[in-house]
Amino acid sequence: MTRRYAPSLFFVPAFLLVCIAGSANTLAQTGPELLLAPFPKELKLDANAYVGFRDTGHDKATDADFRLDIFETQGRFRLNPGDVASPRIGYSFSYLNIDSSIAGMPEHLVNQSIGFAMPIAQQDGWIVGFSVAAGYAGDSFFGDGDAFYGKAAIGVFKQLSPTDTIAIAIDYNGNRTFRPDLPLPGFAYIKRVDERLLLTLGIPVTSIEWQPIDKLRVQFGYLLVDNVTARVGYEVFSGFEVFGLAAQRSGAFFLDGLDGNKERLLLQERNAEIGVTYHRKSSHIDEPDIELTAAIGYSWNTEFSTGWDQSDSELLADVSDEPYIRFALDVRF
Repeated sequence: MTRRYAPSLFFVPAFLLVCIAGSANTLAQTGPELLLAPFPKELKLDANAYVGFRDTGHDKATDADFRLDIFETQGRFRLNPGDVASPRIGYSFSYLNIDSSIAGMPEHLVNQSIGFAMPIAQQDGWIVGFSVAAGYAGDSFFGDGDAFYGKAAIGVFKQLSPTDTIAIAIDYNGNRTFRPDLPLPGFAYIKRVDERLLLTLGIPVTSIEWQPIDKLRVQFGYLLVDNVTARVGYEVFSGFEVFGLAAQRSGAFFLDGLDGNKERLLLQERNAEIGVTYHRKSSHIDEPDIELTAAIGYSWNTEFSTGWDQSDSELLADVSDEPYIRFALDVRF
């Protein structure tokens, strides 16, 4: 089974970032990726969910216990199925359950958002689109009025040739780990070199999708400032793929009681895992399918800090390196 991306005239491939668990969509589906990421008009829904369980560890400085369980789900759906320019709605939900005696460490962290995106104009081959979203990131479900945040992006896209596309955008994310108070410009040049190699080169996003031989797929992605993912998968026989993945991710949560330049709890960590993915049927990527994944992995360099962003923060906890297990479900129809 050969699994490749299908080209899209109006929405260009942006980024294939796999989050901590290796979900196929590491970027939340409520930012500019709701506008940019491939979403073939035949699909009504593209969603995924996973649970991860990390072994009990400790704070390296105080030896206080620490355990982390994670549940995440995100997805998008099209309001007018069959229309490539249809408005779409995206959602993202992350829940971290923390069992720890580390001073100042909350028991729960939640980040949830919902967004809307659509193209608004087309002129001389240029497509103009926008996305807006509202979110909440804190230590309770809507319990802190200061934990609400907004997102917005506007971009222009032009298909230069059947294999080349350029995109220019301005993105605001009120919960970005780096300078959440500033809109950041971005650009991307998307090149399909051949049927086996797709490149997205730009800032804040760079990605590579490469299939050097049949059944072998290599992915790399980078999202400014410090979200990086590399994945290699090989289809051992029909429907079953074994893979290895390495990733670094970060996140931010508003906490009641923090003030000044310590308004948010910042998380960053690195992970590596191996696992198996089962595809219900032999379909191409982004065609209707159901996928099940099981993986075992190892987390290291897990740090919690307090501050406004990662350029100016104070360490709260440096957690020991520990193994984890993960189970995931991806659905497209």
